[in-house]
Amino acid sequence: MLPKHGTKFTEKFQSFHGGGSNTGHCFLRGAGMNIGINYTVHAGSEFTEAHIEEMAKAPGRSALTIGKAKGDVSNTGGTLFVPCPTKDDPGSLVRIEAAYYRHPDDVQNSWKEDFRDLIISAARHVAQDVLKCEGSKELGENRKN
Repeated sequence: MLPKHGTKFTEKFQSFHGGGSNTGHCFLRGAGMNIGINYTVHAGSEFTEAHIEEMAKAPGRSALTIGKAKGDVSNTGGTLFVPCPTKDDPGSLVRIEAAYYRHPDDVQNSWKEDFRDLIISAARHVAQDVLKCEGSKELGENRKN
């Protein structure tokens, strides 16, 4: 989702913590876009598979699945629920969300494919590098640039 023109993305604020932290967020700014990425660890029973699939059927949204991770994506953002089992909660999920804080004049642009790639990349980083979730390799390998 790197900009093809305009300014490069810069990280405005970042607070991704590993080692027992249940939340994290960052803001990216560039090419006239402001994007917020958040993650939250949820107890296993908090979001059911049926609830996640129902959210993906909302108007303007499409289902997003990679391995066992499920969620949805739209032109303005997306959410992916990644299994992150622990000894205390084997059904624990990490909810990774990205949202484009857009100007109303930008409604004609379709960002769905870009957000699909951004959500998967953010989920991969959070699950593998930040939270070290068991089984997160199914999200693919993180590429170091």
